[in-house]
Amino acid sequence: MSSPGSGAGAGESPVYRPIRQMTVFWRGKRLTVRSLRATPADARQLSALTRQVAQEGWLGMSDPLGDAEHTLRFIQASLANGSVLLGMFDGRVLVGHLGLDRWPDPPPFRRAGLVLYLGPAYRGGGLGRALLQIGLEAARRLRITRVQAASHPANAAATALYKEAGFRLQASAGVIGDSRTDGADPANPFPEETLYWILDFAK
Repeated sequence: MSSPGSGAGAGESPVYRPIRQMTVFWRGKRLTVRSLRATPADARQLSALTRQVAQEGWLGMSDPLGDAEHTLRFIQASLANGSVLLGMFDGRVLVGHLGLDRWPDPPPFRRAGLVLYLGPAYRGGGLGRALLQIGLEAARRLRITRVQAASHPANAAATALYKEAGFRLQASAGVIGDSRTDGADPANPFPEETLYWILDFAK
């Protein structure tokens, strides 16, 4: 088992070490978490899971990543950018995803946008908490200074999860284009009603 790390000096840009495999126990089952790879197999699974969750209305778009071909290009570009893409697997089936999209901030700021979702059958048993903890540890090792996330007001589980992890509510938006406080990205096509969450790491 490997873990995310930087290995960079104080003046160097941190480098993410992909997670080969971590084990999470859930309801008598052994699930695994690993970094997603730029392969057709991972792209197909991420595309399918994202579309499934998006159709429930939680992601703000009906199909944010598109088909497997578009998703493969997304994975390739994200990994080239130094972003973190994690998958949670039940056997060989992708059942959860966490992404940390690193933003091109000037030093000393290092921000990242976080997205986290699970398939419907895997919610409510602590898997979101486990996946979030792994993702936030990766953010710490990359010396991210701020993690930002968004959720729908009706998603009570997401609200509870972010609060428990130490996020604070930074802004809420009515319709796209409303004025928002620091942390909201007007270019992001989130749902009409959106909660924006901020987690600042101690310097």
